[in-house]
Amino acid sequence: MSGERQWWPVYLKHGARIHAEQMGRHKVARLFGLDLNSARRLCYHIKVHGPPFCRDVAPEVHREEAPVHMVIGDAHAAPGQDLRRFEWAARFALDHRPDVVISIGDWYGLDSLCKHHSKLEGEGLRLLDDLKAGNAALKRFGDVLNTHNRINPDDFYMPRLVVTLGNHDARIIREAADHPQLEGLLGYQLMDWESWGWEVVPFKQPIEIDGVHYCHYFTRSGSPRAMSGMHHAAALIREGMGRSLVCGHSHQLHYYTKAAGISGKRAHGLVVGCFFEHWEHYASTGNQQWWRGLVLLRNVIDGDFDLELWSMDRIKDRYNV
Repeated sequence: MSGERQWWPVYLKHGARIHAEQMGRHKVARLFGLDLNSARRLCYHIKVHGPPFCRDVAPEVHREEAPVHMVIGDAHAAPGQDLRRFEWAARFALDHRPDVVISIGDWYGLDSLCKHHSKLEGEGLRLLDDLKAGNAALKRFGDVLNTHNRINPDDFYMPRLVVTLGNHDARIIREAADHPQLEGLLGYQLMDWESWGWEVVPFKQPIEIDGVHYCHYFTRSGSPRAMSGMHHAAALIREGMGRSLVCGHSHQLHYYTKAAGISGKRAHGLVVGCFFEHWEHYASTGNQQWWRGLVLLRNVIDGDFDLELWSMDRIKDRYNV
C-alpha cells in the first residue's frame, strides 16, 4: 500500500493519540510506518480538523476565522476530454485555501454503463476508459497540491477532501448488482478516491460539515426521486426543516436563503451547477440552463455562510495559463 493510501486509516485509528501527544511528523512517520510526506499531510489534517470522531463538538468560532468550503459540482470526467479543469480547481483551492473541498458527486461520467443509451449510442464506449478518465482527473487535482507541498514545505496545504457519490458514480454498483457473477470485480475500489485522500460518502447519504448538509441530491419525503424544479433551492429549505442543504445533480444553479423560525437562524438551499465545459447531447437545449463553475462557502458557522460564485469563464481567465 502506498503512502497516499496509508495516512487516512492511520488518522482514523491513531488520530486521537497523535493529537493528544502533539506528535510531530517525524515521530508519526516512525511509529506508524508512513513516509514523511504522508505524515506531514496527516499532521496538517489533525491540526486543521482535529482528531477523528470529535467533529460534533463545535468550538466557538469567530467570523473572521470561520471555515471555508469549496464545492465542485458534477464534473462528468470522460475519455477524450480536456482534463485541465481539474488542475484549475486545485490551483483555485491553493489560492483560496478552503478548509474542506467537497465534490458533490458524478466526478466519473461512466457513460459506458448508461442504461438509457441505445446500442448504437453505446458503440465504442468502454468501462476501462471511463475509469481511467475519472482516475486521471483525481490525479490532476492531487498532483497540483502535492507538487505545491513538495516545493513549498513551509506553506504546506492539504484540505479535508470529501466526495458525496452521485448517480453516475453509482452506475458501477448497479452494474455489479445486475451481474452477480461480477461480484468482487466491479465496485468503488476501481476508483482512486482513497488513494488521493478523499473521504467517500455513499450515494444518497448526506454528510453534515459545519452545520451544512451535503448530498448529491435530496429527495422529498416519501419519494425516491431527486428534488428539482423552478424553486429547487427553496424546496431544499422546506425539506431540510430549517437546515442548510447543498446538492448538485441538476447542473443548474439555484440559491435561496431565509431566516427560519423564531430564533432567526438563517438556512440556505443551494444547487451548485456543474464543473465541465462540454455539452451533453441528451439534454439538447437544456445545456443552456446549466451553470458551470466553482462555489465557495465562506464564514461557515452552524449552517450559515456567505456565498461566492466563480464561473467557468472567470476560472479559465485566471488559471488557464
